[in-house]
Amino acid sequence: MNGISQNGNTPEVAALVAGLPKAVLAHLAAQTGVTDEAQPSAISMAVAQLKEGHQQLVRRAIGPIVRKSSIRQSVSGFFAAGGVNALNYFIRKSSKTWRSWRR
Repeated sequence: MNGISQNGNTPEVAALVAGLPKAVLAHLAAQTGVTDEAQPSAISMAVAQLKEGHQQLVRRAIGPIVRKSSIRQSVSGFFAAGGVNALNYFIRKSSKTWRSWRR
């Protein structure tokens, strides 16, 4: 098998999740029903123990953060690069977003 593979064992997934920023961990805590948001280990274990769907949970937690940043960058690009360049950038960015949603 060529390419990169990732170990999906619970301890490894928990360690990766525990390293996420506090805002993402708080969102994951709300999604998993963990009441003690002060304990990243409790949140990460709750996410890691979901054998299926933990990747989707993390994507949903990170999505709004990335989306907000992308919109801000697009708006500032419009003023910095001018209308035509900004429109081209917006079209490329929108098509990339659309392709990622279809996965």
